[in-house]
Amino acid sequence: MVSFDAALRHVKRDVDGLLDPRAIHALCEAHRHAWRPGPLGPAATLGLMLRQVAEGNVAGGQVVRMAGGTFSESAWCQARQRLPLEVLQEVGLDVAARVRESPGVGPSWHGRRVRLIDASNFSMPDTPGLRAYFGDLPGQKPGCGFPVAHCLMVFGKEGGELAYSGRVAAQDRRPAPRVAGARTGDSAGGRAAGR
Repeated sequence: MVSFDAALRHVKRDVDGLLDPRAIHALCEAHRHAWRPGPLGPAATLGLMLRQVAEGNVAGGQVVRMAGGTFSESAWCQARQRLPLEVLQEVGLDVAARVRESPGVGPSWHGRRVRLIDASNFSMPDTPGLRAYFGDLPGQKPGCGFPVAHCLMVFGKEGGELAYSGRVAAQDRRPAPRVAGARTGDSAGGRAAGR
């Protein structure tokens, strides 16, 4: 029986082996994402993002040091922001599949798949498009504050994959969709907000 820790050790040990730079660049081109050659191209940025999370979601300054200090913390933040969401999602699914296929990664708690659930919200730049989609928080005066999105993430413990991620507008009160691939008997754990 292998734990989430075993999958994490696999990611830490072989970040470069989990990413295919040519496939990442082709994916970026397919999504019309242009970039300049340099230390923070799409494949390098995604590799560093993976290392950042695998090392405990370390601060940006630590990421710069892990990469040898060839760019600034500001450049690191800008490189992450430039990557299209679709590229992040597709590469994330590919990495999860590669981790799942690695030897010894499987169910880790009494033979059951484990899902870890987390939710958060985040403010975004006050642009017309984002404000039109996400709207204002209930009770917020128009023109004051920023659009706020809510995000639900369901992680599969056995492979460390992001099994579901959804962003909703503040006024969207529909129930979250059934998580793709969820099965009867799965175990889920999360934490209450603010605890």
